[in-house]
Amino acid sequence: MEIRTHAAGLNFSDVMKALNLYPGLPDGPIPLGIECAGVITQTGRMVKDFRPGDRVAALAPFCFGNYVDANKKHVVLIPGNMSFEEAATIPVAFLTAFYALMLSIATGRHWRAVTHVLSTRRRREVPLDAERLESLWEASERLEALSAIQAVPRAQRIPLCETCSLACFCGYD
Repeated sequence: MEIRTHAAGLNFSDVMKALNLYPGLPDGPIPLGIECAGVITQTGRMVKDFRPGDRVAALAPFCFGNYVDANKKHVVLIPGNMSFEEAATIPVAFLTAFYALMLSIATGRHWRAVTHVLSTRRRREVPLDAERLESLWEASERLEALSAIQAVPRAQRIPLCETCSLACFCGYD
């Protein structure tokens, strides 16, 4: 899909790329900008979740341009009360915090996601929705408890099973 960029996040990786210090830079144009917010101008015919005019935030290369091509998997709708500038700073910070959460789950140690604010040279912990993090943590604890059980409990049938294309493979045919 094509997005008309209204704001782009500046990340440390962009600074390193501009100074030619980023390892493994390809020959040719340097893809500056990896997160942005804007308005969808075009979608492919297979894209059903978004339409032209939607306000979105995205992860994509070359976000410092006026227009960016983005994969729908890396695009999210933004609330109407959120500015484009605010939305453009969320994708990388959220992924960093989510990665820290996954590290905490995998290692059993507490990891924190911290961003470095270039303009003030201060570190700031990435705030995430506490409710969402709590539900992710609880789900991971339930999965860990299930992995310790020898006999896996039988799953309950859900309404989705009747319409699911994989129903014939899961035993609910």
